[in-house]
Amino acid sequence: MAYFLKQTRNKKGLYLQIYESHWDPKRGHTANRSVKALGYEDELKEKGITDPVSHFRAEVARMNAERKAGMERERVREISDVPATRHLGHFALKAEDTALVAAGDMALLQAPSGFRFSLHGLLSSLVYARAMAPCSKLRTFEDVLPQMESVDASFTLDQL
Repeated sequence: MAYFLKQTRNKKGLYLQIYESHWDPKRGHTANRSVKALGYEDELKEKGITDPVSHFRAEVARMNAERKAGMERERVREISDVPATRHLGHFALKAEDTALVAAGDMALLQAPSGFRFSLHGLLSSLVYARAMAPCSKLRTFEDVLPQMESVDASFTLDQL
């Protein structure tokens, strides 16, 4: 949806209108509709506007700028850059993991490998995150893990 100045030449002179271009889903293409009929160029000059075409082109540019700013405000409606949602449904899985005492067994398996990070922390975090929001490892690392409470995320994306 954008605004433009339509200039129609007829017997009386140049007629000016502000039109809006928008998408029509029924027809499958863009359509135009009149927003404001401004009048004939000669009549506008009599009212005190010296150059009506450039005057209303500037008004159309202002209307398009306002429209664009409104769209930007709608797109960015967050109060802060930290999302308000938190993933908290992993506590049942965490309680089961703690009851099974899997951390001790994973530590025994990790000893010969020489990893410098907690294998249990990495795998349990990945399982919890996938249970909450199944997605790729990259998106899990960037979006899901930072929103999870009490999850050990002391590993890098390469380690994941």
